[in-house]
Amino acid sequence: MENLKFSRVRFFILLILIFIGIGLCIDLTYIFIKTNFFENFAPSFCSVSDFVDCDGVALTQYSVSMGVPNSLWGMLLYCVMLMLLFVDRIQAKFKDTIFDVFEHPQSYITTLALLSFAISMVLAGISIFKITKICVLCFCTYFVDLFIAISSRNKEGFFYDIK
Repeated sequence: MENLKFSRVRFFILLILIFIGIGLCIDLTYIFIKTNFFENFAPSFCSVSDFVDCDGVALTQYSVSMGVPNSLWGMLLYCVMLMLLFVDRIQAKFKDTIFDVFEHPQSYITTLALLSFAISMVLAGISIFKITKICVLCFCTYFVDLFIAISSRNKEGFFYDIK
């Protein structure tokens, strides 16, 4: 099976979506640090009511997984996706390395994005039904994950040549 590569347009769409995700995660990390470690902080631009309250969501226990803020997990996800986006160039430069494992990076990006979107839907449910507050920036990352999954999928389907 030959190595599947992204078309130029899809490559740039994915690159833009990944950078949007990284930017959102940086802003969410700033909000998390500001709300959890500083007492007198100015409210975030996205804290506009009792229901739409990024700061309120950042203060809950659900903004952290395994002791790490969810925004940093998202940052790690987007950095891995960025590496996978360029893995064919890395493979060309560094022969016989660990990067040779990634025969179909398109499938890995799609799978990671779908997994992330599934986790995001759980977090969205917790946000709406348990916390009763939503974070606009968090919901933006959920849609970015969905758009990455849709943009990176192969014409054969979402799960194509995963090893």
